[in-house]
Amino acid sequence: MTRFIANTLVDREINKRAGGFGQILTAVKNQQLEQADTRSWTALPKVIHYGQSLVTTDSGRVQLKNSLDQVIYDEKFPVKDGKLTLVNIRKMGDKYIAKHVYLEPATALAKIKTHKVRLSVSSDYREQIRAAQRQLNELGFNAGVPDGDPGNATKAAVKSLLLSRNLQGDDGLDDQNQAAIKKAHREMVVEIQTLLNSKGFNTGKPDGLAGRGTSTAISKYQKVAGLTPDGRPTITLLEHMQQN
Repeated sequence: MTRFIANTLVDREINKRAGGFGQILTAVKNQQLEQADTRSWTALPKVIHYGQSLVTTDSGRVQLKNSLDQVIYDEKFPVKDGKLTLVNIRKMGDKYIAKHVYLEPATALAKIKTHKVRLSVSSDYREQIRAAQRQLNELGFNAGVPDGDPGNATKAAVKSLLLSRNLQGDDGLDDQNQAAIKKAHREMVVEIQTLLNSKGFNTGKPDGLAGRGTSTAISKYQKVAGLTPDGRPTITLLEHMQQN
């Protein structure tokens, strides 16, 4: 349901900002994303860029640049006289996949204007992914740098966690897998808090939440134990406390 609501909001925003072109864009997006085996949050685009221009030659050039103004994609596409050429480019991992089709020009596009739209449709979701990546790392499953991008390292970490707990599921970060990560992390934190309290480093009642009090207690323990006082609840810390 959450994904459906988010997808609906994306469609509404595209139609509002892209005018007559919006229906074409949403149709292509839905065709690309609504696959039976990949219906998850990870299929939603993080950012949508939209642009349009009038081309007077037999080909049009699409060029993408990053925040440093460096060209990261450069390709020419053939165009047909009197036709609307729709180019759809998706980033899949480190690669760009492009498709183009020819359509009859819509009446709403009679006045050619140039638009640039940036829709940050999943900033909250990206933060959820970053939190899951941090927790996976603390649990000892290397998810790489917590960047909010569920790439191969994160997928491998998710799969390893599920296997270690005899859970079924794919390697994505859907609600079910995120819940499994949170549960595993919370259980680990409860163990750490319990051991800290028993060793005289007060965290309060063990609740599995790594708040400021727990972080402070961890740092104090780490200093006494000769460890780097980063205040993070990790599986390495737990194992050290169990052995000492």
